[in-house]
Amino acid sequence: MKKYSKKIKQKASALFVAIIFSFLSLVLIGGLLMSWYRYTQMLFPIKVYSSINEAAVGSMELITSYIDQGTFNVLEIGECPLGNKISNNPVCCRINIKYRLLESGETFNDIIEICLLGYQIPPGEGLPGVSSIPQSGKLGLNFVYGLNSTAIGPQNTKAIIEAVYLR
Repeated sequence: MKKYSKKIKQKASALFVAIIFSFLSLVLIGGLLMSWYRYTQMLFPIKVYSSINEAAVGSMELITSYIDQGTFNVLEIGECPLGNKISNNPVCCRINIKYRLLESGETFNDIIEICLLGYQIPPGEGLPGVSSIPQSGKLGLNFVYGLNSTAIGPQNTKAIIEAVYLR
């Protein structure tokens, strides 16, 4: 029977400790990434589309899903969700979503501007007075957003889609 020297045992235990520490650091990095994602509340993956028009429509659908989640409610106070920049209008945000086309490996941009246009009273509700509506009175109102998507493709081709979205 072979006897193992102390040196080999120390190397094996050092390898085991290194593997444990690397696993713990991976878990820590994964947790930090997940908390960053939850903090920003938005993630824009690079998707592949067959045409520029399809890319513009796909980006609009992605933005409307974030609007439904309430991510853009901060536009009411003149702020944008974290990581996005305010455009010239204080109630508008400009977001840059990257995409790819099937026939090319290049990455292109779709610039979307989201503006809070106002509020709509739900059907069956009484109309408010002429004065401004207090913050507490806005709870039952629907937000009205204006969306403008400009997808820029190869050779500077563009697809522009405009929409009004009610949430």
